[in-house]
Amino acid sequence: GAFVLCRARTERMVVGNLVKALGGCRAFNVDYPKPPDSPFPAAVENALEVWDWLLAQGIGPKDVVVSGDSAGGNLALSLLFRLQAKGAEMPAAAVLLSPWVEMLPFSSESWRDNVPYDYIGQKGMMEQFVAMYTSGASHSNPLVAPLHASTEQLRGLPPLWISVGGAEMLRSSIEGFAFRAHEAKGEVRLYVGPGMPHVYQLCFWAYRPPNASLLPRCCWSCRTLCPGFCTQQDPGPVWESMEQARYFVWSRKVWGS
Repeated sequence: GAFVLCRARTERMVVGNLVKALGGCRAFNVDYPKPPDSPFPAAVENALEVWDWLLAQGIGPKDVVVSGDSAGGNLALSLLFRLQAKGAEMPAAAVLLSPWVEMLPFSSESWRDNVPYDYIGQKGMMEQFVAMYTSGASHSNPLVAPLHASTEQLRGLPPLWISVGGAEMLRSSIEGFAFRAHEAKGEVRLYVGPGMPHVYQLCFWAYRPPNASLLPRCCWSCRTLCPGFCTQQDPGPVWESMEQARYFVWSRKVWGS
């Protein structure tokens, strides 16, 4: 969550259901250090430590697919760049769900056009999170913002599967990264979920998919952390406006203290 929110425990249900959907593969969910106590590059270096630990358990690089959503997608790419710089063998592939590849994408077309449809459209909050995480680091550093990776770095990546919401505010930067990776002769597949918001992939418990004007009735966090908040008898949306959705997503009902 934006480099500063959530823990491995809050993502456990999501990871568990993903594992089931993929036929029972094993997953290792990482609790990375967060600001303000541990700003960049602590999370990136921790990801590298986790990678080394996995290999020490006898797991081969090509038996691993790294993955992450939003800030986690950023860290997954940063890990790949660190492995690349070391000359280490890459994992088999990476699955990136709405990856955050540009720190402050406020000038992008999607940030301007999708603000009525996405729940992350709080510029001041994003600026605060970015300042906490980067702690003065350059936003053009590929380990901070993978969109700025060189052609050589992009060419050396393993196969990438990238998913982005058609109505999310980070769409332009994510598509820009996918395009640059493709131009660098990388193996990239990009899926755009029509009308979907940021990290819509985690909304797999919704009774019906979101569209460009309404988030789903019940997101994964509601189902996981607030059982009973929704009832199966009513398939309609509980949020009548984006303001209601923003309040719910950022309230203590979901994230705790």
